[in-house]
Formats: sequence, structure tokens, C-alpha cells
Amino acid sequence: MVQPETRTPNLSLALMTALVSRTDNIRLREIDQIRQSQRDEIYRAVEEDRKARGKTALSHGLQENLRLLELLEKALGCKISGWAGLDLARMSAEEIGEALSEYTRDHVALQRRAGEVAFAEQRLRRSAELAIERLSGAVDA
Repeated sequence: MVQPETRTPNLSLALMTALVSRTDNIRLREIDQIRQSQRDEIYRAVEEDRKARGKTALSHGLQENLRLLELLEKALGCKISGWAGLDLARMSAEEIGEALSEYTRDHVALQRRAGEVAFAEQRLRRSAELAIERLSGAVDA
């Protein structure tokens, strides 16, 4: 029986460095694949949640528009929905803006007129009371 020939491996520093770096690259690639699969799972879960909430919840922009509409209605002192028999769903934003500006202009004018009428009514009441006093004083005399 012949003994196999034994030889000592010729491992140079360059070869050892190449082997270690390949092993390290393989390990890093596996870690990146795991990380990417976790990101994909999280993304799918977030998208499913977003779709589920989208069916029942309002978007942030729509919620903000509704909040601003409530503030506008509070400032005007009237409801805009169903206002003056208008179908707001069929009106453009410009048409609604024009209608609101006309309403507020008319509304302010009406408030001023109501103040003027109240002042005139108060003066007429005083004049009537004064006339009644003078007439009752003339009848008594």
C-alpha cells in the first residue's frame, strides 16, 4: 500500500483575504435579503391597513375641508349645505364663492338696515310717547 502524498497548502495572504471577504459578502447579502423581506412584509401590512381604513375613514385632506366648512358655517351663522335651495354638489368652488360673497354682502347690509330700523323705531316710540303725554296733558287742562 502506497501512502498518499501529503502536501502543505499554499495559502497566501491574498487568497485568505479573498476567502474571508467572499464569506463576509455572502453573509451580508443574506442579511440584506432578510431585511428586504421584512420591509416588504411591513409595506404589505401598511397597505392593507390603509386600504381597510380607506373604506371607512375619510382622508386627512377631506377631514380638513370639513373642519374648515364647519368654521365657515359658524362664522356665517348659517348652514351652507342646503343653503337657499342650492345643490352644492353641482356647483363649482367659484360659484359657491360668488354665492357666499353675495350672501355676506347682503347679510351685512341687512344687519345694518335692521340697526337703522331699530333706531328709527326707538325714535318713533319716543315721539309717540311724548305726543301722548302732551295730548293727555292738554285734555286734562
